[in-house]
Amino acid sequence: MKHVRWYVAGLLCLATIINYVDRQTWSITAPIVSNVIKQAFSQDDVAAVKAQALRDLASAEGYAGKSAAVLRKIVDEEYERQIAMLKTAQVPGDQELARMPKHDRRRCELIKQALDDRVKALIALVMLAFEIGYILGPTPLGWLLDRLGTRRGYPITMALWSAAGIITVLSLQIGNSIHALFPVAVIPVVIGFAFCRFILGVGEAGNWPAAIKSIGEWFPTKERSFAIGIFNSGSSIGAFAAPFIIKAMIDADKNIWQPPYVVAGVIGYLWIVVWLYFYHEPEKHPLLRKEEYAYITSDRLGQDSAEALGTLPWYEGLKYRQVRGVLLSRFCAENVWKFSMYWLPLYLTQARGVKLNDMFMYVALAALSGLNPRGWTEGGGI
Repeated sequence: MKHVRWYVAGLLCLATIINYVDRQTWSITAPIVSNVIKQAFSQDDVAAVKAQALRDLASAEGYAGKSAAVLRKIVDEEYERQIAMLKTAQVPGDQELARMPKHDRRRCELIKQALDDRVKALIALVMLAFEIGYILGPTPLGWLLDRLGTRRGYPITMALWSAAGIITVLSLQIGNSIHALFPVAVIPVVIGFAFCRFILGVGEAGNWPAAIKSIGEWFPTKERSFAIGIFNSGSSIGAFAAPFIIKAMIDADKNIWQPPYVVAGVIGYLWIVVWLYFYHEPEKHPLLRKEEYAYITSDRLGQDSAEALGTLPWYEGLKYRQVRGVLLSRFCAENVWKFSMYWLPLYLTQARGVKLNDMFMYVALAALSGLNPRGWTEGGGI
């Protein structure tokens, strides 16, 4: 079989696409999931929402000067009305709000804003859990990959994050179990979501160590930048494709958000089957020709030469300006990318009034700006 190494690069790119589709499920379904969270608010959450709405309403035109008791009754009634609408997915649209009397519209908007603010604080906890997992994951999974090798280690990372995606649909049950053991001042469904996203973050963090290690095994030095560009483009491709894939599986009118989590997880397990069937180290691959193997290993150091070079402590890398430059650029750019990945759907639907069906296209266009041939021009293939 010719060009086996490029098939390997294609599998790595596919894994990264799956990685980003799994990651995007939360942010893209957040406008629907937020309705689920609102309906599960605790008494503390409800009190916080009503307190914010009461403060804002007291200074609103048409309500200033009314007694606290009257304002409280207005807030209570409007809160119950909006929660009832959420249960039937009948949230008033822009046209319906425009037809309301000015004072009624203002009251509705203030309660909705208080609800949105509270749910965003809880969603932030879920996203924070993912980030913590993503920070903690690379080191232990990198160690595991070194011990097991990429053929056995990579499927473990994929299985971990795929399982985390699938069990997200059981977040309420998971959250109830955790809350029973560790009572905290957060509603169970958010605890469940946070737990699942934490596991997802740990698992997804292993994708890059595994892919980079595979590239090192299968490509000579002069082609590694190009190969890395191929697999790493999967992040942008996945971020671009995710809104369209997820849109086809959800139904905002019925508050159906679960299918993308299950489908993405199942696809991850199918990838594992293909990986275990096809991937072997170059020395053991049954389809690899001798000529291609000789080309792959043409610039490898011998064991004695590698041992002579020794190892470099991680902090020594900070002495190189290239390393500092990469760290600084990522520090500056990562905030924009994270906002696009995590918060853009909620920002568009809640703060900018974009309809849910239109939101998917905007999110995809934002991801399209990340599609660039990073590393592709650094090397070439034969």
